[in-house]
Amino acid sequence: MKRTEALDSVIVGAGLAGTLVAASLAKTAPPSFRAMIFDAASPGPGTAYAPASDRLLMNGPARAMSAVPEDPADLVRWLGPESEDRLIPRRLFGRYLAERFDRALAAHPGIALSRNRIVDIERRGRGYVARDDAGQEFAAASIVLALGNHKPSDAFLPRAVRADAGYMRDPWHFDASVLRGSAIALVGSGLTAMDIVALLEERGYDGAIHIISRRGLLPAVENVRARGLDPATLALDTGTPLSLLRTMRAAAAAREARGGDWREVAESIRKISPAIWEGWSGREQRQFIEHLHAFWTAHRYRVPPQTALAFERLRARGAIVRHRGHIAAAHREGERLVLRIVNAEGASAIGVTDIVNCTGPDGDYERSRDPLVINLMRRGLLLADELHLGIEVSHDLRVLDRSGHAQPAMYTLGPPTRGRWYETTAVPEIREQARRIAQCLVAEHGTGALEAVS
Repeated sequence: MKRTEALDSVIVGAGLAGTLVAASLAKTAPPSFRAMIFDAASPGPGTAYAPASDRLLMNGPARAMSAVPEDPADLVRWLGPESEDRLIPRRLFGRYLAERFDRALAAHPGIALSRNRIVDIERRGRGYVARDDAGQEFAAASIVLALGNHKPSDAFLPRAVRADAGYMRDPWHFDASVLRGSAIALVGSGLTAMDIVALLEERGYDGAIHIISRRGLLPAVENVRARGLDPATLALDTGTPLSLLRTMRAAAAAREARGGDWREVAESIRKISPAIWEGWSGREQRQFIEHLHAFWTAHRYRVPPQTALAFERLRARGAIVRHRGHIAAAHREGERLVLRIVNAEGASAIGVTDIVNCTGPDGDYERSRDPLVINLMRRGLLLADELHLGIEVSHDLRVLDRSGHAQPAMYTLGPPTRGRWYETTAVPEIREQARRIAQCLVAEHGTGALEAVS
């Protein structure tokens, strides 16, 4: 007979989000609090902060990336002097997170790590029972889904592309050493594509790099010294997506006319963007996603200058070929996969040996291949949001069930909450969400919910 271990909380995921929840619990939870964190990967870095190269940099300066909500200078002190404006390697930030994770476990004897994966969760009484991939069951008064980002969707790609031996769906585990030939296609032109370009240059790749995107936009280049302004001074009209766009353009032009930087305007609405998003109707949110999202992303999520320079060096020598449109069909001719690219002006064809999906994380949970997500959806414990950006959550970060009711003690944070707040995937937002969830878990400790499970 299986033994069911009793816990106050099961935390699924030990990347950025899970690490920050653990760190907050280590500071605030009483000694009797027991939590198990489950992740098969190395705790701390997760997927985002464990690349094999120092070429891949954070997209924000060190001053904004502290893992400690009440101590914004924690990362800067860890890095050493003169680091405030640095865009540090993601791998270095991963080391910082790993240390914070280890520190949390050392500080609280009731918080532990399992390298197994949670594959199913069911409601039982006022709590939950979680099962891992080794068959062990855990009764928990609360659940925290620190799921991070899913791999990019490839449902839009022709079957011939998805089935091809040269296709790579997961760009975050890109390995240039397995490239098969001298022509590569990157689907998408955002930050992920720029990172792949930097890795290709680092490896001395001398083939053609085809970049394919529907709008042909490239991300703007970051200025680490640009700081957000007080949004109240900018006369922004946030009533609709179009009015926000128009007034932000006017504010950016005015700022530059006074010798400032347009990025200061873009940064100014970071703290109020969740409220703006919530203030729009579902129809307005959908209009933003369909018509303005690509332009917003290109200016809001900017590429590090060093990465942009790598792109420019390759473009200067003719290695970069940009294509605006989408891949409508594909077929193999010998060693090459021929892609048919279509846009409003017509169609063209290119032959490549490798193709990487750089379109960004897939937020459509109804398409997820994760066994846990599949089981949560089947049990009605998780509801995809209407825009397919993540899952439905309450204002206090509780996961909504199939009926639209907030569950008493199942929480989530970070990327899964995009449908609720849209901009909620960066360190400053996630560390605050982690702090709020930890407060709730501590407040619920000793309420009898755990006894109700067993």
